[in-house]
Amino acid sequence: MIDQQAGQRIYRCQCANYSIRGWHLTSFLSSEENVCTWEPRAVAGRGAQEGLDGLTITDLIASHSIGAATAAAQQPSGRPLGAGPAFRYAATSLRIIILGPPLIRGTLTLRGRVKEVGAEHVTVTCSLFTGDKEYARSEVVVVRTPTNAH
Repeated sequence: MIDQQAGQRIYRCQCANYSIRGWHLTSFLSSEENVCTWEPRAVAGRGAQEGLDGLTITDLIASHSIGAATAAAQQPSGRPLGAGPAFRYAATSLRIIILGPPLIRGTLTLRGRVKEVGAEHVTVTCSLFTGDKEYARSEVVVVRTPTNAH
């Protein structure tokens, strides 16, 4: 689900089928990239950790990329972000390079750029940073799904 904050180029992406576990990422749109900051916390009952594992990194990148793809696909329609009927997308391909485990000592930043918008798919590149240090980079292909898909 995407909803736009009134009059701003900010959108909130709720993922994981609206569950409590969803990352509830808030992203800021610019003309060239979608930026999201996220404060790490105990993840899914795993307790305190020094660094994020690959599954968590992948899930964050996929969620941010799906939100960026949805926003990019909806903009040409002229409809405001979050206007119904909803545009729904799912990741079908994810290539990720983890450059090192980001430590959970500060805010993480996800920076996504839309590389290509096709009729049925959107390709997004995304990197994960702590401060100025890049810890992961990816390319995600996201496809539009039927609005009544379960």
